[in-house]
Amino acid sequence: MDCEVYESDLHSDLKLAAELGKTLLERNKDLEMTLRHQQQENYEQNLEIEFLSKQIESIRDWNESRLKVYEQLDNTVQDLEKKNAKLLRETRADKDRTQRLCEQVDQLQGEAEEREATIATLQQSERESKKQERWKQLHIPGAARLRRYHSFENGFLDRITDTPENPYETEIQM
Repeated sequence: MDCEVYESDLHSDLKLAAELGKTLLERNKDLEMTLRHQQQENYEQNLEIEFLSKQIESIRDWNESRLKVYEQLDNTVQDLEKKNAKLLRETRADKDRTQRLCEQVDQLQGEAEEREATIATLQQSERESKKQERWKQLHIPGAARLRRYHSFENGFLDRITDTPENPYETEIQM
């Protein structure tokens, strides 16, 4: 009996070992499939991580280039603002200078007009004094009477004194 029991235990142990082996094989296959699946997911995630890392890098590069452009624009804006302020100052100075020059021109025109009037007055006085000198030098009988009755402005004296006494006077008057 002992042999039978032993055989029966052996048989049940073998059966149990076979079932246990079968279960372990199935479990091993499941684990292998899970491992392959995990490895595939890990590989895909690594690819995605690599893709995203490259995207991040390109975005960083793009962002850095934008920052450089913004810095350049900012510097350009600052330079333009400085130039604009300088031009505004120069414009104000030019306007002031133009105003002063216009005032000087007006003043000089006034002075020129005054001098022209003075010159005209002096020329008129000189002409009148020359006419008086000529009139005094004339040896026309009755000249004293003519002086009393005729003015110098009516041109009478000019007609009398325009004829030179001496032919060289014509050359001198020219």
